[in-house]
Amino acid sequence: MQGFFSPLGQAFLERLSSTLDELSEVRSPPAPAWLTLVLGLVVNAEAAFAGSFLTPLLAVFFGAFLSLRAGKTRSWLAVTSLALAFSSAVALPAFAAGQHVERGLLFVARATGAAAAFTGVVACLGWYGLLAALEQLSLPRYALLQLALILRMIPAFARDAARMLLAREARLLSRRRRYSWSVLASVVGDMLLLGYRRSRALAMAIEARSFGARTARTHPRAGHTREHLLSAITPAALALASTLVFVSGA
Repeated sequence: MQGFFSPLGQAFLERLSSTLDELSEVRSPPAPAWLTLVLGLVVNAEAAFAGSFLTPLLAVFFGAFLSLRAGKTRSWLAVTSLALAFSSAVALPAFAAGQHVERGLLFVARATGAAAAFTGVVACLGWYGLLAALEQLSLPRYALLQLALILRMIPAFARDAARMLLAREARLLSRRRRYSWSVLASVVGDMLLLGYRRSRALAMAIEARSFGARTARTHPRAGHTREHLLSAITPAALALASTLVFVSGA
């Protein structure tokens, strides 16, 4: 395989696409969708502004529990590890200075905990469950449609970009990296044109199928709701513990 982006960029884009596909799979959350989303946002915010290491640690446990229950631990670990690596790279100047090591570690803990909590919510709900939770929280339907399209198109465009890079770098006659950068630049323009064509076709398809359509709202049965509320004890307890630790500043 020739080129610079073939072994690295291709693998990264393919891994990104597969991770997003797995996270988008629909799962039954341990609580009503809106409650899971609200708890996740609360834990995420507390981890991002935590004053100690205990709150981000509880956020990691919160995300780990949700991802484990959804059977998406591998994707959750991939995203959390990426957040840990990126935040550690950003905090390298603080570690190198030697005077702000604790602040650097706290920054890494905040970023990792917030990413772990949010990824756990996404893994638990899936993209469809996330949109359902936003709808239950009375988000405008137009905004929901735009968000749904964005979330579903990210893995599709990642796969298209990976295929384009693979095909074009395979035709390179040189192994010099400067040619790979020109190939990447040419892919950007084609991705814009592909996105325009795909969005136009999608808009026409949605318009053709939505004449007089109405969304049916289903009301869960009392027993089903009671079961969901009982299964929400663990994430709610973790969120409550995170809130108490955050407020106390311990």
